[in-house]
Amino acid sequence: MSYVYILESIKDSRYYIGSTIDLKKRFLHHKSGGTPSTKKFGGIKLIFSQEFNTLKEARYIERRLKKLKRKDYLRKIINDGFIKIKYKYNRRDSSVVERNPEEVGVGSSILSRGTRTNHILILGEENFL
Repeated sequence: MSYVYILESIKDSRYYIGSTIDLKKRFLHHKSGGTPSTKKFGGIKLIFSQEFNTLKEARYIERRLKKLKRKDYLRKIINDGFIKIKYKYNRRDSSVVERNPEEVGVGSSILSRGTRTNHILILGEENFL
């Protein structure tokens, strides 16, 4: 599984959007100052994550969110607890299911077989200590 996540700067409430296959490892990388773009954040907290079937899908959603450059839209995603953007995939990639925003809510993801699986929405860095 893969994740799209949003970090928030403790110092000035700036957001960082990213994607990864290992959320815990990636968060610790950010926290240790290993990522130049978040190194100057003055401390970070993980305020949102959503699970996706493939890294390709997560990267697509990450790029779409970064292009928005609208803090109000990111706040809405955080408050709603899920991303409403659909993944547009190549029909040859049968491992991915296009998601309808009404079908996917907080705490679940739809797999290619049409079943649901729970995932964790992690709020705050204390979950990784």
